[in-house]
Amino acid sequence: MRVRFTITLLALAALCVPARAQKKGPAMRGPRIVRPAPKRAPNQLDRIRKMSPDERRRLMEDLPRDRKKAIEEGLDRYDQMSPEERRKLGQQYEMFQQLPQERREQIRRLYRRFNDLEEERRPMVREEFQSLQTMTPEDRGSRINSDEFRNKYTAAEQQLLADLSKALGEASPRP
Repeated sequence: MRVRFTITLLALAALCVPARAQKKGPAMRGPRIVRPAPKRAPNQLDRIRKMSPDERRRLMEDLPRDRKKAIEEGLDRYDQMSPEERRKLGQQYEMFQQLPQERREQIRRLYRRFNDLEEERRPMVREEFQSLQTMTPEDRGSRINSDEFRNKYTAAEQQLLADLSKALGEASPRP
């Protein structure tokens, strides 16, 4: 499922737009009225896909060229996905959104580390990560501590895989 990891990576790293800061009004006295949260699109990717070309252009005009390219590639890949793959991606995004802010930032940092790997090494590391995600914690630990694993990956790749597995282990659905 290389596509799943790539799309997840793009969706999380390229499409997670920080929430706008809310303006604080004067302090209110008396009972607080609790209003239901506004409904939002299932995920950022769907929201961007539903925008008009002009809205997309305005959204992306201030982004760096490489980020624009990543978003466009992500949209192209999304358009090529089956409905089931789109549903799974939406679930992953929702799980990510439910995480505490600190954990989301940790995952974003890990994805940046992944993107900093040499381009020719990324597919192999991605494949290993996907394999690690399907394992039980005990099997994952055994794999990470194996001689084969240590001989196949650099120290930085080993650490990244261990960190990704730990950070995303509970957040990713198991097959």
